[in-house]
Amino acid sequence: MADSSSPGHTKQLSEQQMVALQSAERKLFWRVLVLNMALMFVNYIDRTNLSFASVQLNRDIGLDKATYGLGAGLFFATYAGMQVPANMAMTKIGGPIWLGTIALCWGITAACFAAIRDIPEFLALRCLLGFFEAGALPGMWSYLTHFYSKQRITIPLGYLMGSLIVSQALGAPLAAGLMALDGHGGLRGWQWLFMVEGILACLVAVCWFFMPRDIDSVKGLTDAEREALHASLAHHSKPVSSACKALQGAVKNPAVWVGGLAIKFFRDIGFYGLMYWLPLVIQSMLPSHTNSSLFAILLTAVPFLCTAVAQFFTSAHSQRTNERRFHLTTFWAIGVVCLALLPIAQMHNSPAGSFVLLTLGVIGVFGVEGISVSYYLALMGGEKGLGIAVINGLGALGGFVGPYVIGALTQTTGQYYAAMWMLAGCVMVAAINAALVSEEWAAKFSLKPGETPAMRRASSTRTHSQLPSMFGDATMAAAMVAYMEQSESSTGDADVGGHDIEQGKDKDTRTEPGCK
Repeated sequence: MADSSSPGHTKQLSEQQMVALQSAERKLFWRVLVLNMALMFVNYIDRTNLSFASVQLNRDIGLDKATYGLGAGLFFATYAGMQVPANMAMTKIGGPIWLGTIALCWGITAACFAAIRDIPEFLALRCLLGFFEAGALPGMWSYLTHFYSKQRITIPLGYLMGSLIVSQALGAPLAAGLMALDGHGGLRGWQWLFMVEGILACLVAVCWFFMPRDIDSVKGLTDAEREALHASLAHHSKPVSSACKALQGAVKNPAVWVGGLAIKFFRDIGFYGLMYWLPLVIQSMLPSHTNSSLFAILLTAVPFLCTAVAQFFTSAHSQRTNERRFHLTTFWAIGVVCLALLPIAQMHNSPAGSFVLLTLGVIGVFGVEGISVSYYLALMGGEKGLGIAVINGLGALGGFVGPYVIGALTQTTGQYYAAMWMLAGCVMVAAINAALVSEEWAAKFSLKPGETPAMRRASSTRTHSQLPSMFGDATMAAAMVAYMEQSESSTGDADVGGHDIEQGKDKDTRTEPGCK
């Protein structure tokens, strides 16, 4: 749950409101956050169980390393293309209905992998899975912004993204157990894996149809708790009510493009490159007499279990100190160093040293997931509902590049050395760019409460050539003070711009030219 010591928060709420807010957030954990975590869990299990299945699947249907990398990456071709359309659809349909529907669709698709017989079917289903999963992550991130303010959302996002890491940690023994059913019922182990985990997603999807649409529909909150939640959000930039306005604001915001192309794209090359190839990399480290596919899958749980622990501690510390960039760049730098040293350890035939470096590399790249999402959201204002989809879509292109290039490099060289150095280089680029892009700099371009893209153009006196500074203004405090001074002077206490972008409550029915 959120930390009551978040800087700047007590200036907005009275002591009595803070008590009510903390009580409300404890209830939100069970009524909102837990099912988000469950959806994230099944989302990533169905997205990445291919990495566990690959130790049998590749041999059964004749996948070489390059084709496997292509299939892993093709998911992100349709996934990236559908990010914005999926979130625009959610603004009309409503968060719970939309997320429940797409979860049901991707669960069915994931189960269908159990029936694949050849490479074309494999590639086609990977594309279809990416199509249905496209709206999940940005949808969940944006959904949570309607219950938690900018300064209170890092820990909830830490729990949410921590469940992603836990899905890989628990997914490893779960996959090993299901693949141990090899031969039962006339099915191969990888077929059991896809079928059972797809059905699990369908069960979670049904529960989502009963999720609350907004603060007012959360059951069990007292009037004081509900008012405290609304007060917590009162001075923060809320998603604009028109999907078209939000999209216009996002594509015209330089911080969105910087966040997507300069940071998340390079980070996702490392993130998904590791995620899809980790069991095979571990298998290559094992001595020949222990080179068991199931043992490699089980060992995959170790880096992710360590990362899950790190995730919760880093999110709590980030929210308590109200700082994001230094946390991100420090962990990513650790990942860079460890991944760069990994091939050297492998050259010296040190399985234990290689595994330790790989584990630390995974912690570095994966251990700040909640903070990274909070950071991307903090780069935006009223356009964040679709802005986060744009950032995620641009970053997802890296999800195609990473697995595919690793497959191509490994197929050519026969080793993972060049692939690890490539991943380290990409994560290093993301870390440097994150160090340069401050939230205060991004605040100059974000939509303020009640502001439209046209108003921003008319009133803008910003200097677009100004480069982001290094860590000098890394915290949210400076950006939020500047933002609140502007918003209070221009809008007073008005609650402008409906915050129900995902719930389909379009309070502003006016349209801009070309918007319907």
